[in-house]
Amino acid sequence: FMDIKEKCKSLGLKWIGGVGPEDAKVIVVGEALGREEEVRGEPFVGGAGHLLDGALRQVSLERSSLYITNVVKVRPPNNDLGRLKELGISISDFLPILREEIEMRKPNLVVALGGHALQALTSSSSMMKMRGSILESTLVPGVKVVPSVHPAAVLRNYKWRALLVI
Repeated sequence: FMDIKEKCKSLGLKWIGGVGPEDAKVIVVGEALGREEEVRGEPFVGGAGHLLDGALRQVSLERSSLYITNVVKVRPPNNDLGRLKELGISISDFLPILREEIEMRKPNLVVALGGHALQALTSSSSMMKMRGSILESTLVPGVKVVPSVHPAAVLRNYKWRALLVI
């Protein structure tokens, strides 16, 4: 039995964990790494990251005060989470690590960006219906989760820009 981090490294995948203070009171959880994130070694530094930064400024949050991570710590083939199975891995393989990241920080709030993050954190799959609601995490009971559309989705459908800022 090989843990997921070792398995990803053995597949030649670049593993990129979260960034931010250990005592962050807000955690932002995205879905997976994109090309720019893989190159630069940090979550949310590409186009979606720039949109996220703007949304954070609108609600007076400093990126440096947040812990920012992804459910999946590697870039899936062609940025398609559905293709992880080609590598013999699944989203659920990463959940113990996400749980640990959240439990270590004891945040007041976790923001789930996108449907896969929402599913991982709450077992809910209805992003557009639940967006902006305060839900309890099923991954880490007692933790509040607020879902929002993923900034990458906004890049593809700019009319959703207002949905990003809760």
